[in-house]
Amino acid sequence: MRRGPLLMVAASASFTAMISFVKVARGWDMHTPELMTWRSLAAIPVLYLFSGLDWRIQRWDLLFVRCVFGFCAMFCFFSSTAGLGIGELNVLTKLQPLFVAILAPLVLGRSERAGPEVVGALALGMLGTIALVWPVLGETPVRFTSALFGIAAAVFSAAAHTTLRKLGETERPTPVVFWFQIAVGIGAIAGTFASTPGYSIPTVSRLPLLIGIGLTALTGQLWMTRAYAIDRAARIAAASYVTPLMGFAVDAVFFDLVPTMWTAVGALLVVAAGGVLLWKDPEEAT
Repeated sequence: MRRGPLLMVAASASFTAMISFVKVARGWDMHTPELMTWRSLAAIPVLYLFSGLDWRIQRWDLLFVRCVFGFCAMFCFFSSTAGLGIGELNVLTKLQPLFVAILAPLVLGRSERAGPEVVGALALGMLGTIALVWPVLGETPVRFTSALFGIAAAVFSAAAHTTLRKLGETERPTPVVFWFQIAVGIGAIAGTFASTPGYSIPTVSRLPLLIGIGLTALTGQLWMTRAYAIDRAARIAAASYVTPLMGFAVDAVFFDLVPTMWTAVGALLVVAAGGVLLWKDPEEAT
């Protein structure tokens, strides 16, 4: 198995833990900008210590684009937790590899063009996503709005991840993640004060979970950035197809959410699509 997809699977596990913490925190009536603030505040000191005080970036223009798209993706992703389970959300955001496969050859060149195995895996994943989303469209307004946020998160994330692949040609992962966290923190703090009259300090008992949001996000971010630096964008994005299984397990164990028949069918198709990319012979999977 290639190292790049393995790193993306590990990153996806970290992001699943992060979004689980976010879902719990939303039950405390914390708004999306507040949660994004804590995501950055908890991660920045760790990055500061491990960066070797070397935060040099050569392509500030690409970094700016990555930060804008990444911020929008995170906002939509956090917002979608209001009405979706973690497993549903993880499946819905698997639309992202389709957009990556479209964008990568246009932005990064012909070397990123997806081969027949990748295209087949993406098509299989799309069928699974449709199977899951279709019943949601006729349910409550909150569920419908959350599904739209999830789709928007996939679009913005695809743009951000394609930019990451380009940044990987000239930049080390740690400075890229460090400056992204700074940008998200500034934007989230501004959004918090713009959307609420004041900022309330959480109780001591809630701090470990809020810090956990930042640490699990940081771990996932570093592994994901490294994965995109060493392998093709479409293959790395498709490797994240294994995350729905993680999400449904968390839903069942911690949130008492049992998948419906459509959810199960969609998840199986999506996981199968990821398996095609993960186990394909490295020399043939393009």
